[in-house]
Amino acid sequence: MIKPISGGTTVSITENRRHSHLRVLRGGRAPNIAKPGTKLMASYTGAVGQDSRRSVPSWLRAVVAEEGYARGISVSIVVPYYRPGPAISRHLAELFDVLDRSGASFEVIAVSDGSDELSQAAVASLERPELIHIKLPMNQGKGAALRRGMVVARGQWVGFIDADGDIPAPLMGYFIALAIRGEGDVLIGSKQHPWSEVELSRTRRITSAIYRGMIRLMFGLSVRDTQTGIKLFRAGVLSAVLPACREDGFAFDLEVLALCASMGQVRIKELPVVIRDRTCSTISLRSVLRMTRDTFGVFLRKHSACGLLEQRLSAGVVRESGDEFLL
Repeated sequence: MIKPISGGTTVSITENRRHSHLRVLRGGRAPNIAKPGTKLMASYTGAVGQDSRRSVPSWLRAVVAEEGYARGISVSIVVPYYRPGPAISRHLAELFDVLDRSGASFEVIAVSDGSDELSQAAVASLERPELIHIKLPMNQGKGAALRRGMVVARGQWVGFIDADGDIPAPLMGYFIALAIRGEGDVLIGSKQHPWSEVELSRTRRITSAIYRGMIRLMFGLSVRDTQTGIKLFRAGVLSAVLPACREDGFAFDLEVLALCASMGQVRIKELPVVIRDRTCSTISLRSVLRMTRDTFGVFLRKHSACGLLEQRLSAGVVRESGDEFLL
């Protein structure tokens, strides 16, 4: 079990602890997950007060309404951020509320990717004992921030969610509930899932479609969406692939999934998501070119990365045993 860490803890950027293996428990009481019929919207009252109401789809209703469904497991959630402003405190508060309701032992690892002082102060203002706050001195990219957070994570399940709030925090409760039910070793959000409810600009839809086609041609992955910013990994699986990850940018999601898929026995499950484009984010030509460059970098490195992973597996550094992956 994770012992709460003192509130407002700041972890040194030189921290380099590897994941310590924790036995994956099959215990815990998963709620009844209802399939969506119509897209009836249910009201969710978050941790930020009774006056704040967030709409979530009906298929999340069982998770947000039931408490204690994840008792007996431990969860680490990494939230990388770069200049989100004061809004991140509300998003994190809602995430804490979801995890509190779950009954799991948990920690939230917020990683400032060279962010501004205003955003860092908003995170520190939460003063939760389960909060680990890592501050990187300069902007290195989403992948670098995620790796910094993941390497100190201690949960039996390790996940991440974007900091901008476009993906509502209750969705993480849905992922945790399905993890308890044994739905997969890696659970990933997918905008292409038939249950997904996505509000994106036409430009973002077009660029996403083009990128998905490029990924299919280059990597041959069976998953339809690698880039949606919510994922949950069995800790042993993540511990196996993380040392082979080199990507610092947004293509980290692709790299870690490609390595998980290369292990063969890892079950990757795509789940529906809700995306409300409340940050009005835009896609610039520069960001498209950078993402394309990073993707080709992952492609060029994939053989050496998979080779390193194969060596670790064959050498017994990582080995499979029943429902566990042991270091």
